[in-house]
Amino acid sequence: MKKILICLTIFICTQVVAQETSKNEKIEAMKVGFITNKLELSAKEAQLFWPLYNEYNQKMDKLRKTKKSDFDDLKNKGENLSDREISTFMDEVFATRQKELDLQKEYFDKYAKVLPLKKVALLYQAENQFKRELLRKIKEKK
Repeated sequence: MKKILICLTIFICTQVVAQETSKNEKIEAMKVGFITNKLELSAKEAQLFWPLYNEYNQKMDKLRKTKKSDFDDLKNKGENLSDREISTFMDEVFATRQKELDLQKEYFDKYAKVLPLKKVALLYQAENQFKRELLRKIKEKK
């Protein structure tokens, strides 16, 4: 009886947690399914690819947050900045964009080690298709 109660409790907790999944997690799950389907990843390819892809996204998110924070600072300071400060700010923006590009190149090479190049090329197409599809669905809901 005790085992049944424990199993039932675990099941209920799992269901509650599943219902509390955030929108971002749902979108990420949809993205994983979409990309896996478009690339027709085998189990072995998926096992090697997804950790790299997740690592790439974490690093890219940090860069994007840095850029957003910089732009927020610029917006808040606005007209109080000197030309020199604006120039320095723009140098930082360009440096962040360069870091994003460098990261993309780095992970292109890493992806090419675990996937055929055709699938790597399809990855970028699939990401863009997913974004367009997601935006279309958001517009439909409004």
